[in-house]
Amino acid sequence: MASHAARPAKAARKPKVQQEDGMLDQIRRLEAHVRLMERSYVEQLRKRATEEEIPKGDVTEEDKDRAYAALMAPTESLFLPKPAEPVERLPAPIVKRLGEAELELVNSDVPEWKLVLTKLEETGGLEGMDAGAVNGMLACIELAQRVELSPRIFEMMKEANIEPDTFTYDLMMVAFAGMRLPAKVKHLFKQMKKKGLKPTVYSYGHLLKAYSQENDVAKAAKAFQEMQAAGIEPNLVVYTTLIQTCINRKDLDTAWQVFNLIKFKSTATAPDQSAYALMIHACALDGETEKALDLFADMTERRGIAPSAEVYHSVVHACAVRKDYFSEAWRYAVRMQREGMELNRRALNVLVQACGRTGELTRARLLVRHMMASGKEDFVPDRFTYQNLLRCYATCKVKRPRQQLLDRQVIDNDTAAFIQPGKELQPEKGGFIEKIPFLDKAVLETQRQVLDEAALIVNWLRETRPDMVDIQMMNSYMDVCVAQDSLMDLKWSYENDTKNPPNPFDRSNADAEENADGDETAGTATSASASADEVDATLLIDLPALNRNIHTFNTALQGALKFRNLPFARQVWGDRMVYSRTPLYLSLPKRLRDNLDFSAERHMINTLAATGLIGEALERIRILYEEGGIDWKWDDLKGVYTRAAEVEDVKTMRYIRFITGKDAAEYPPTLEWESGM
Repeated sequence: MASHAARPAKAARKPKVQQEDGMLDQIRRLEAHVRLMERSYVEQLRKRATEEEIPKGDVTEEDKDRAYAALMAPTESLFLPKPAEPVERLPAPIVKRLGEAELELVNSDVPEWKLVLTKLEETGGLEGMDAGAVNGMLACIELAQRVELSPRIFEMMKEANIEPDTFTYDLMMVAFAGMRLPAKVKHLFKQMKKKGLKPTVYSYGHLLKAYSQENDVAKAAKAFQEMQAAGIEPNLVVYTTLIQTCINRKDLDTAWQVFNLIKFKSTATAPDQSAYALMIHACALDGETEKALDLFADMTERRGIAPSAEVYHSVVHACAVRKDYFSEAWRYAVRMQREGMELNRRALNVLVQACGRTGELTRARLLVRHMMASGKEDFVPDRFTYQNLLRCYATCKVKRPRQQLLDRQVIDNDTAAFIQPGKELQPEKGGFIEKIPFLDKAVLETQRQVLDEAALIVNWLRETRPDMVDIQMMNSYMDVCVAQDSLMDLKWSYENDTKNPPNPFDRSNADAEENADGDETAGTATSASASADEVDATLLIDLPALNRNIHTFNTALQGALKFRNLPFARQVWGDRMVYSRTPLYLSLPKRLRDNLDFSAERHMINTLAATGLIGEALERIRILYEEGGIDWKWDDLKGVYTRAAEVEDVKTMRYIRFITGKDAAEYPPTLEWESGM
């Protein structure tokens, strides 16, 4: 692995090419076409008004907005409001063919449409009906069941000699798009055109949504061009879907081009709350918080659009991605609450994530405690909550007693506003609601308390919610151990909580594992780091080890470098070499492997130098340079250079200056050893 490691390529800006302007050109052409269609439509209305001797009237932009919204609205609410009872929405031929028992099934909280279709088949199926009756029934079936039953419904239509119409396909496509099955949406669209049916703006809207789910900007642009050729007017929903496609593909420049087009085009396509929320989210992806807040001001102050919960969630996210806007994220969250809107779990997780960026562990603990105690099932912490919480344990800095007192006074008022008590959750174990095992302290005062509480939470999750705990979470816990200066906890977790994945093609590895099983002391942390008496007994829980991934080894090697523990570094390196022969390693993207292989080599080389083995470190540097083709940079080797200078190893110093192309005069040998590379 060492000889094949490749230096990670530097991120470079993508050059602008002419192809990137293709979509914008198509949209501009479509814009002109839409204006022509609008003028033609207005003229037709005026002519019809004259013929019918009614007062002439212009079609206002507000009228167009309502028409566009109706065209793209869910089928169940198209033009007419839903009746109170589902059975009242069923077409008369369907109701007539069903018995009272089956009609009761339709009116139940979760209608059993399988049984309803069975009853229909027993009483003549769809014989004698038309596509309109089938469409009316389809509109009553919720999306998941509609997807599941679609083959059966199409077969029943075939047996009754009923040809699906455009509306039938639209109803099916909306279901498959809603269940995130883009391949099925594309198949239905193709099948509809093959039958000679003309797609509507509604049809193209769902096709664009399918391409959005696949992050396929090129095909979305092609579908947009087809709409232009077919003379179909795009509405705001179509434009918004196009923006979503670009954002999914990280093509933010094109997303901005489309947004700016609809922003200045006309009131018929002026951005609404959803479009603004998408673009504020795009700002969050780029870390452009200032731009996100300017968009929010443009929407609320200059255009007078009231922010929705979706918009607020995007603004909170945009502020949370930057440390310098941490307080703003909480301010907008409080503002949202005061306007009567609730943050969802995703937004709360963003706030916990923001705490992880700033080391605000006390605030994160209080927020997660509120989430668990809220009694609201959609607020209870999930996998991402705990992942972000562990990041808070890693980044927190233990504060002085006076600052801890200030935290207690300030944080409680800010955080408690987010989650108000809701309906009680059902008791889970022993007749009471489970609680996260936080230590009985408002503020953690020592690194040991931080480490112990993190370990308690991980062990509690592994016991009570094993489905939430994966190797990524264990890697995050090991990050806590490294950040909070505990080699003992790091080694314990690496050796007991994780293990190398099996390699079905390496028999020697299997034999070694069998031998290890026979040795009671093999691989135990107590023999390598500390006795069981030195570790809190509540933290020593016998739980199955999780298979390591490539990040596990790099985290452990980073810790070995920080603590200058060469035996542990060699142990981890040996495990990593075994891992590099497994199918799991070989299945990783080559670029990811190369990046992390190079990072692991740097950690190992710097650990060798930090522990005095400069000659061995130099040999690894030479092999990687001369045989592996590594393009060493000064920042990669300045720690080794400094260490060599301390012991006056001129040979190593000259070689490093040579391969990095740096003048030694710029980096005198008085630099202190830097272990955090």
